Amino acid sequence: MRMQPKRSISLLIVVIALLASCKKDGGVDLVLPQPTDSLQKINRWVLDSMVKYYLWSDDYAAFPSLSESTPEFYRQLLNTTDEFSWITNGGSIGPEKNTYESFGFQYLLVSIPSYSSTSLVGVVSLVAPGSPAANAGLKRGDYFSKVNSQPISDQNKAQIIVALQQSSPLKVTMLTNTAGVWAEGLVKTMNSAYYEERPVFVRKVFRHNNIVTGYLFYNQFTETFDRDVLDALDSFRVKNVQELIIDLRYNPGGSVATAAKISAMLLKNISATETFSYYAGNSKLGLNKQSFDKAVLSSGNGYRRSFDQLHSQALTLNRIFLLTGSQSASAAEMLVNNLKPYITVI
Repeated sequence: MRMQPKRSISLLIVVIALLASCKKDGGVDLVLPQPTDSLQKINRWVLDSMVKYYLWSDDYAAFPSLSESTPEFYRQLLNTTDEFSWITNGGSIGPEKNTYESFGFQYLLVSIPSYSSTSLVGVVSLVAPGSPAANAGLKRGDYFSKVNSQPISDQNKAQIIVALQQSSPLKVTMLTNTAGVWAEGLVKTMNSAYYEERPVFVRKVFRHNNIVTGYLFYNQFTETFDRDVLDALDSFRVKNVQELIIDLRYNPGGSVATAAKISAMLLKNISATETFSYYAGNSKLGLNKQSFDKAVLSSGNGYRRSFDQLHSQALTLNRIFLLTGSQSASAAEMLVNNLKPYITVI
């Protein structure tokens, strides 16, 4: 598994909800129900949290019965447009277990008619440097036909996915295509293990049509490794990079402060006090603005935690090309939105 910061959970129930009082139309306060047993006390705690923080709590016209099961009680508090909020018992939260966390690679299972009309093929889409998969020789674009000696099909796909998450050792049978001919090859074996994922996967500079272009594959906005990404950007500046490609296709986001640091090095025509982000909450939380310099200062990593220092080393760029996909989210989206007003983004 890749190494991640540990988080302590002090409450039995953990609510993940979008930010967000509780009044009917006309401004009349709703009466909060009083609990009479342990279940109702838990639901009342959930309700108090939702009333204070939930974005749509101003729309509440009534509250569900405190006697509902907690998952059902919570479900009835959600706005119909909310696709992201969820609740879970804190005792059920354990280490994330998936193929990327355990072995360091992502994949797709696809049908390739020229290979088989009944079997599926695994296609490796991402390999983390230094991971068990990388050490076993797996590369992006590789094909595999079997997992632990089992061919992959629609019928056993669910079992194959579990095996790819939990087997250790994990064995994948590689598949090659040479001049249109498919052939099985080596069996690559890997053991689940902790590995340190550094988010800068690739950085390089090339020249095309006399334009010096930088390429950065950045996989997560992780404050711990701010030095890696900021030094990469500085190396582009030293090499007089004119255009920059930032690959965020597999970036799920992370630190807002890191996004602000990166923005300060990519945009020459911004000032410290310009607005970096708006946080819109419910009537209790209101609208909060955060400037570029305040966002940078919020970083838990002291490396270059100064807007002026970062901005003094800003690149002189003509255009930025941003590669995004369905997995690009959170701070990755924030970076995209903050670049667009100030520079040509492709």
